[in-house]
Amino acid sequence: MNVSSIAGSLGIGSSMPYIASKGAMNAMTLHLARALAPEIRVNAVCPGLITSRWFVDGIGQEGFEKIKAGYESMAPLARASTPEDVADAIVWLVDGARTVTGELMLLDGGMHLGAAQRAPLPGTSPRPA
Repeated sequence: MNVSSIAGSLGIGSSMPYIASKGAMNAMTLHLARALAPEIRVNAVCPGLITSRWFVDGIGQEGFEKIKAGYESMAPLARASTPEDVADAIVWLVDGARTVTGELMLLDGGMHLGAAQRAPLPGTSPRPA
């Protein structure tokens, strides 16, 4: 089980080295899933914004709340992940997903969908921001 980031899938993030390292981890996950099957399954979770004390401590509560509000206004599920969300996904992939290997599970509230999340279905209203 690898813990990556949406930065490795989207090519966006806090710094170029971070993005590159997560992209490399994603490629390694796919390669190892092929190389080690069927004996060993290899997957990765790729969280977006995580509501963690570590992040708050790094930028302060006010800065964190601004980033979180912006993130949640753009993500289709309108929420950031918690550490428990990430742990739940890891446990499911390790213990419950016996036929899953080579998965890069994006845990970002749908943020990876980009601008398309704001497009309403015909006959519906846009989701309020």
